[in-house]
Amino acid sequence: MRHIFSPVGAWRFVLFVVITLFVLWICDQNVPFAGHKRIEYTFGELNGVISQLRPLSRASTIGEANAPKGVQIVFEDPVYFDIKTPVSYENVVFTVAYQNHSNRKLGIGMKMGEGWNFLVKPFNETRTEDFQESRIAFDLRNVPRVNGKYTFLFSIPGLTLQGREKEFVTFSHMSVELERPPLITMIKRVLAAY
Repeated sequence: MRHIFSPVGAWRFVLFVVITLFVLWICDQNVPFAGHKRIEYTFGELNGVISQLRPLSRASTIGEANAPKGVQIVFEDPVYFDIKTPVSYENVVFTVAYQNHSNRKLGIGMKMGEGWNFLVKPFNETRTEDFQESRIAFDLRNVPRVNGKYTFLFSIPGLTLQGREKEFVTFSHMSVELERPPLITMIKRVLAAY
Protein backbone atom coordinates (compact mmCIF):
# COMPACT_ATOMS: atom_id res chain seq x y z
CA MET A 1 0.00 0.00 0.00
CA ARG A 2 1.33 3.38 -1.03
CA HIS A 3 1.21 6.43 1.22
CA ILE A 4 -0.18 9.69 -0.11
CA PHE A 5 2.59 11.71 1.52
CA SER A 6 5.71 9.99 0.30
CA PRO A 7 9.00 11.92 0.54
CA VAL A 8 9.10 12.38 -3.25
CA GLY A 9 5.48 13.57 -3.28
CA ALA A 10 6.18 16.05 -0.47
CA TRP A 11 9.17 17.50 -2.37
CA ARG A 12 7.08 17.80 -5.51
CA PHE A 13 4.38 19.62 -3.56
CA VAL A 14 6.91 21.99 -1.96
CA LEU A 15 8.54 22.64 -5.33
CA PHE A 16 5.12 23.31 -6.91
CA VAL A 17 4.20 25.81 -4.14
CA VAL A 18 7.58 27.61 -4.37
CA ILE A 19 7.38 27.91 -8.17
CA THR A 20 3.75 29.09 -7.99
CA LEU A 21 4.61 31.76 -5.40
CA PHE A 22 7.60 32.89 -7.46
CA VAL A 23 5.48 33.23 -10.63
CA LEU A 24 2.82 35.18 -8.69
CA TRP A 25 5.52 37.47 -7.26
CA ILE A 26 6.94 38.13 -10.75
CA CYS A 27 3.44 38.89 -12.07
CA ASP A 28 2.76 41.27 -9.16
CA GLN A 29 6.01 43.14 -9.86
CA ASN A 30 4.85 43.88 -13.41
CA VAL A 31 1.06 44.15 -12.97
CA PRO A 32 0.33 44.85 -9.29
CA PHE A 33 -2.67 42.82 -8.12
CA ALA A 34 -3.62 45.55 -5.63
CA GLY A 35 -3.39 48.21 -8.37
CA HIS A 36 -0.73 50.26 -6.60
CA LYS A 37 2.98 50.40 -7.43
CA ARG A 38 5.51 52.59 -5.60
CA ILE A 39 8.94 53.28 -7.10
CA GLU A 40 11.69 54.92 -5.07
CA TYR A 41 14.33 56.65 -7.16
CA THR A 42 17.56 58.31 -6.08
CA PHE A 43 18.82 60.75 -8.70
CA GLY A 44 22.37 60.00 -9.72
CA GLU A 45 21.77 56.23 -9.78
CA LEU A 46 20.74 54.22 -12.80
CA ASN A 47 17.30 52.63 -12.54
CA GLY A 48 15.53 50.25 -14.92
CA VAL A 49 12.14 51.94 -14.49
CA ILE A 50 12.92 55.67 -14.30
CA SER A 51 15.41 57.12 -16.77
CA GLN A 52 18.09 59.65 -15.89
CA LEU A 53 17.44 63.30 -16.68
CA ARG A 54 18.17 64.27 -20.27
CA PRO A 55 19.50 65.83 -22.43
CA LEU A 56 22.82 65.27 -20.72
CA SER A 57 24.04 68.72 -21.77
CA ARG A 58 21.50 70.25 -19.36
CA ALA A 59 22.10 67.98 -16.36
CA SER A 60 25.03 66.32 -14.63
CA THR A 61 25.86 62.91 -15.99
CA ILE A 62 25.46 59.90 -13.74
CA GLY A 63 28.82 58.34 -13.01
CA GLU A 64 30.95 61.37 -13.92
CA ALA A 65 34.14 61.55 -11.88
CA ASN A 66 33.30 64.99 -10.46
CA ALA A 67 29.51 64.44 -10.12
CA PRO A 68 28.19 64.30 -6.56
CA LYS A 69 26.78 60.93 -5.50
CA GLY A 70 23.04 60.44 -5.04
CA VAL A 71 21.96 63.62 -6.84
CA GLN A 72 21.58 64.96 -10.34
CA ILE A 73 22.14 68.69 -10.97
CA VAL A 74 20.13 70.58 -13.59
CA PHE A 75 21.73 73.63 -15.28
CA GLU A 76 19.24 74.44 -18.05
CA ASP A 77 15.48 74.24 -18.61
CA PRO A 78 13.81 71.82 -19.40
CA VAL A 79 15.01 68.28 -18.65
CA TYR A 80 13.06 65.14 -19.46
CA PHE A 81 12.68 61.66 -17.97
CA ASP A 82 10.66 58.54 -18.74
CA ILE A 83 8.86 56.00 -16.59
CA LYS A 84 8.74 52.54 -18.15
CA THR A 85 5.70 50.41 -17.30
CA PRO A 86 4.46 47.14 -18.82
CA VAL A 87 0.80 48.25 -18.35
CA SER A 88 -1.16 51.50 -18.35
CA TYR A 89 -2.01 53.29 -15.11
CA GLU A 90 -4.76 55.76 -14.23
CA ASN A 91 -2.92 58.09 -11.82
CA VAL A 92 0.61 59.03 -10.84
CA VAL A 93 1.76 60.95 -7.77
CA PHE A 94 5.30 62.36 -7.60
CA THR A 95 7.07 63.34 -4.38
CA VAL A 96 10.31 65.11 -5.32
CA ALA A 97 13.14 66.19 -2.97
CA TYR A 98 15.39 68.94 -4.33
CA GLN A 99 17.43 72.06 -3.56
CA ASN A 100 16.59 75.13 -5.63
CA HIS A 101 19.75 77.26 -5.94
CA SER A 102 18.15 79.37 -8.65
CA ASN A 103 15.16 80.86 -6.79
CA ARG A 104 13.13 80.22 -9.94
CA LYS A 105 9.71 78.58 -10.05
CA LEU A 106 9.84 74.83 -10.64
CA GLY A 107 7.26 72.61 -12.25
CA ILE A 108 6.76 69.07 -13.45
CA GLY A 109 5.08 68.32 -16.76
CA MET A 110 3.47 65.30 -18.36
CA LYS A 111 3.56 64.66 -22.13
CA MET A 112 -0.01 64.73 -23.44
CA GLY A 113 0.46 63.88 -27.11
CA GLU A 114 2.55 64.42 -30.24
CA GLY A 115 5.16 67.17 -30.42
CA TRP A 116 5.92 69.42 -27.47
CA ASN A 117 2.54 69.01 -25.76
CA PHE A 118 3.08 69.00 -21.97
CA LEU A 119 0.72 69.74 -19.09
CA VAL A 120 2.95 71.50 -16.51
CA LYS A 121 2.01 71.86 -12.84
CA PRO A 122 3.97 74.09 -10.43
CA PHE A 123 5.78 72.61 -7.44
CA ASN A 124 4.04 73.16 -4.12
CA GLU A 125 7.03 73.41 -1.83
CA THR A 126 7.41 72.21 1.73
CA ARG A 127 10.73 72.31 3.54
CA THR A 128 12.62 69.48 5.19
CA GLU A 129 15.98 69.84 6.94
CA ASP A 130 18.19 69.83 3.85
CA PHE A 131 15.80 69.75 0.90
CA GLN A 132 12.56 71.22 -0.34
CA GLU A 133 9.87 68.68 -1.15
CA SER A 134 6.93 68.82 -3.54
CA ARG A 135 4.03 66.44 -4.13
CA ILE A 136 2.20 66.58 -7.48
CA ALA A 137 -0.47 64.28 -8.98
CA PHE A 138 -1.51 63.65 -12.60
CA ASP A 139 -4.39 61.77 -14.21
CA LEU A 140 -2.93 59.33 -16.77
CA ARG A 141 -6.19 58.03 -18.28
CA ASN A 142 -5.89 60.09 -21.50
CA VAL A 143 -2.11 60.10 -21.71
CA PRO A 144 -0.36 58.09 -24.41
CA ARG A 145 2.12 55.45 -23.30
CA VAL A 146 4.62 55.30 -26.19
CA ASN A 147 6.77 52.15 -26.41
CA GLY A 148 5.80 51.30 -22.82
CA LYS A 149 6.89 54.70 -21.47
CA TYR A 150 5.29 57.81 -20.02
CA THR A 151 7.36 60.98 -20.63
CA PHE A 152 7.69 63.81 -18.10
CA LEU A 153 9.78 66.94 -17.68
CA PHE A 154 11.10 69.23 -14.98
CA SER A 155 10.48 72.85 -15.93
CA ILE A 156 12.60 75.70 -14.54
CA PRO A 157 11.75 78.68 -16.79
CA GLY A 158 14.66 81.05 -17.34
CA LEU A 159 17.36 78.66 -16.14
CA THR A 160 20.20 78.71 -18.69
CA LEU A 161 23.74 77.39 -18.98
CA GLN A 162 25.10 80.96 -18.76
CA GLY A 163 24.41 81.11 -15.01
CA ARG A 164 25.60 77.54 -14.43
CA GLU A 165 27.92 78.38 -11.52
CA LYS A 166 25.31 80.35 -9.54
CA GLU A 167 21.92 79.04 -10.67
CA PHE A 168 21.10 75.36 -10.65
CA VAL A 169 18.70 72.85 -9.13
CA THR A 170 19.87 69.71 -7.34
CA PHE A 171 17.43 66.78 -7.46
CA SER A 172 18.00 64.17 -4.75
CA HIS A 173 15.13 61.72 -4.46
CA MET A 174 11.79 60.98 -6.11
CA SER A 175 8.97 58.71 -5.06
CA VAL A 176 6.54 57.69 -7.82
CA GLU A 177 3.18 56.14 -6.93
CA LEU A 178 1.34 54.59 -9.88
CA GLU A 179 -2.30 53.60 -9.46
CA ARG A 180 -4.76 51.51 -11.47
CA PRO A 181 -7.83 49.49 -10.49
CA PRO A 182 -7.05 46.28 -8.56
CA LEU A 183 -6.88 43.11 -10.67
CA ILE A 184 -10.15 41.76 -9.23
CA THR A 185 -11.98 44.94 -10.30
CA MET A 186 -10.61 44.64 -13.82
CA ILE A 187 -11.72 40.97 -13.98
CA LYS A 188 -15.22 41.98 -12.82
CA ARG A 189 -15.36 44.65 -15.55
CA VAL A 190 -14.44 42.11 -18.22
CA LEU A 191 -16.98 39.58 -16.95
CA ALA A 192 -19.71 42.24 -16.72
CA ALA A 193 -19.15 43.10 -20.39
CA TYR A 194 -20.24 39.58 -21.42
